[in-house]
Amino acid sequence: MQYTINLHDRSHFPAFLDLPGEYSIDEDYYEVEGGFLRPRKHWCFLAEISEYVPWPVRPMYNVKDANGQVLLVAFHLEDRSLFPKIISDFKIGYTIAFMNEEGHRFMDGQIGVRVEKISDSLNGVNPSTMCPVCDNPAGLRCSRCTLNYCGKECQLKDWKQGHKLDCVTRQQIIEWGKFDWNVYDRVRSF
Repeated sequence: MQYTINLHDRSHFPAFLDLPGEYSIDEDYYEVEGGFLRPRKHWCFLAEISEYVPWPVRPMYNVKDANGQVLLVAFHLEDRSLFPKIISDFKIGYTIAFMNEEGHRFMDGQIGVRVEKISDSLNGVNPSTMCPVCDNPAGLRCSRCTLNYCGKECQLKDWKQGHKLDCVTRQQIIEWGKFDWNVYDRVRSF
């Protein structure tokens, strides 16, 4: 069954202030079943990367949520060998997504998202109906993710410039349309 995904649906794509807190029980997101707390539904926090925050210990970014609120995303990963890839892949203007994320307050008082597993996040592309390479009207589609291009030349050029990474993101959004976000059936990651 194919489900319609509405990225403006705040029930499933909440702004930061609507996320459950890491130390609270939000009944919009969680329920008690058999004495255990479990997610009630699926949700995904989306934010636009607005600034790389230089920090010697870990990659950090300022991002803007759907309401324009600026907050911090910090990568607290055990495998530090992933840091150079994160820094090269996560660009200003891209969208970053987190499944079933909770809001976090950092020790310095800032609010945001603390990423502890890389599969919890996914970088994306600026959605556009025009060819992303030359900005002309697009008529050709990527067979994997359906991104539109004006022709093969621009599609090949974009593939070399990074679409092969972005293609996975777009495929993920297509996959999101294949399950019911109102029913929590299992952990879903990217």
